[in-house]
Amino acid sequence: MAITRRTLAIAAALAAAAAAALLALRLGREPPSDEERIRALFDDAARATSAQVHELVRYVQQSNPQLVTQLFDILARDTATITALGASVAALTVQRLAAAQGRRRED
Repeated sequence: MAITRRTLAIAAALAAAAAAALLALRLGREPPSDEERIRALFDDAARATSAQVHELVRYVQQSNPQLVTQLFDILARDTATITALGASVAALTVQRLAAAQGRRRED
């Protein structure tokens, strides 16, 4: 099946229209601040279940086993990162426990 010039022109016009619409949307609002981006990342991380995290780690390990090994080596050498990571995990745990208790009280 040959693609005609007309088909290519229509496809190019549609692509240009889509790009213009996307650009208009992006220009119409400010990009999120660093704080908003970080908050969104923490919110996403807080919603992840332990099974999802485990599945993600297994996928990365199967895709690139050296990456996981290198990551653990880096983390083992950087005590500040481990401390921050531990504090983040503790904060997320407290937040999740508080939310669970709030749901129980409502029931």
